[in-house]
Amino acid sequence: MTPFASDTTTPSHTIEFSAVIPTYNRAHLVVRAITSALDQSFPPAEIIIVDDGSTDATEDAIRRFGPTVRYVRQQNSGGAEARNRGVREATRPWVAFLDSDDVWTERHLEKIASAMIATRSSAELYFDDMLIAESPDETWWERGGFSIAADYVMVPDAAEWVMREYQPMMLQSTVCRRSTFLEAGGLWADLRNAHDTHFFLKIGIGRPVCAVRWIGSKLTADAPGESRLTSAGQEERRYRNRTRAFRDILRKFPGLTRDQRRCLRMRIADAHWSLGRHAWKRGHFVRAGVCGIQALFAGPGAALTLAGKALHPPEHTAQERS
Repeated sequence: MTPFASDTTTPSHTIEFSAVIPTYNRAHLVVRAITSALDQSFPPAEIIIVDDGSTDATEDAIRRFGPTVRYVRQQNSGGAEARNRGVREATRPWVAFLDSDDVWTERHLEKIASAMIATRSSAELYFDDMLIAESPDETWWERGGFSIAADYVMVPDAAEWVMREYQPMMLQSTVCRRSTFLEAGGLWADLRNAHDTHFFLKIGIGRPVCAVRWIGSKLTADAPGESRLTSAGQEERRYRNRTRAFRDILRKFPGLTRDQRRCLRMRIADAHWSLGRHAWKRGHFVRAGVCGIQALFAGPGAALTLAGKALHPPEHTAQERS
């Protein structure tokens, strides 16, 4: 790891961010998210709201901001495609993501920009920490046991970070190079959830990424389930998408180490195991058996690990809300 000491230099005007905020039926919340973007100590050069087919007063709420905020509407396609559309519409070299029910802290982009100056913008992705809704005194990094020893830490290959059980980055606290996002194919739109997990694996493996020691966003629980872009609570869909995401990474990165491939196979096994548990609870015993067999054949050593999973069922994480 290459640590960088604090940099007190004022962020350069040549660093420009496009803020991309997807939304769906959150007229009462998106205003707060936009305000947190406008109130940045180092404000974004443009704010793009992608309305994913809202049927409430979202458009009226956004247009009250005037030309300061660009409104883009599309047919309902899910959170991943809404963010992809926002990046395609962006005109600046760096894209900062925010969800419409969450907020940025005032110095989020300033701290990211300072880290970019310190690292000469040589990372493909920058991220900081996030406060968690259900645990207001706990951050995402703390929950996942992630920390850095300096104000900025850049690694030339972020595979170790993105392969963690709790990836330390969340989209709401992430700034990505626009050209890298597009070259990597953006977010996998078919994954209505787990697309962020898949994206960070794609961007982090073999690429330089920089962590910034700062709480840049606040995750809230203010949006009702029916207004979520990604149909939160769809347990089976989440685990099916996780198996697809991890299999795709195994296919895309044949040069992964033996341990890395084993890690991904175990994640696939775990997802099949969870699908089997849900099927068993509903009385679908044949389906549960099939899932169990798929889990055992997902990778070497799966049997012993999954036996432990049976005794200690996995808990859902904040990252899986997307």
